[in-house]
Amino acid sequence: MSSNPYSDFFEHGKRKAQPPSIQPIPEEHSEEEAPALESLDEILLHISTFNQEAEAFSHLLTQTNVTEHKVRAPLLRLFIELEDKHAKNSLRGERDYYDVLQYKFRQIIVPMRGLAKLHVQIVEQFNKDIDQNYYSIEKSERSVALDKNNAIEGINLQRKILADAAENLTILRDAMMDSERRIKGYINVGGLHNISRSEHELLVQKRTALTNGQEHQFNYAIFEMNLIDQAAISLGFYQKDTTQSYINKALTAFDFA
Repeated sequence: MSSNPYSDFFEHGKRKAQPPSIQPIPEEHSEEEAPALESLDEILLHISTFNQEAEAFSHLLTQTNVTEHKVRAPLLRLFIELEDKHAKNSLRGERDYYDVLQYKFRQIIVPMRGLAKLHVQIVEQFNKDIDQNYYSIEKSERSVALDKNNAIEGINLQRKILADAAENLTILRDAMMDSERRIKGYINVGGLHNISRSEHELLVQKRTALTNGQEHQFNYAIFEMNLIDQAAISLGFYQKDTTQSYINKALTAFDFA
């Protein structure tokens, strides 16, 4: 039997949880190629691409089962003596658990970044090209209205998917910080369960670069949704001014220069 209780996850994850390949929005067609799509049709095509990639991504979120790592609120531990269900009772056990948390975090953030890029491009194009005066040469007003509604539903679904991923990453971040708290208890205890203060501090520093998005040049937390956002999206609202503010904020998620 393997001495590492998490080895099965590492091997299983490396075989099956491959990040989906995100395809960039294609350039405009030349005159020799097929005729360019109308803007709304192009947006719907990109939404379809997102949905195809999101299927593999949503399966990854299911497979990583991040909810099992959720930690109790620190304030709760101050007032109620509760068993720490995540404690591994040895430094080796904590190191292995910490490695699993980091592995899962990277498995999620890499494809999420690609999906977020595609999402922002789609929303930008919709906000720029589609308004109440949008006109189609080939379609009736009724068809255009239906396509607009489908596009808005698609964009709102994208926001839900990205918010779900951001919540998963936040849970993993909190779990890593909780593990660091337990590992800190092994500083300079001597023997097999010993870690130096400097190694612990470097551990925290590297984790911070990972969980604040610096390692992947992606601030995933921007895609979290508050209760107002959730309510608006559940009702199918799409306000151009509000969405433009969201786009401006979302664009900063990739700004680590």
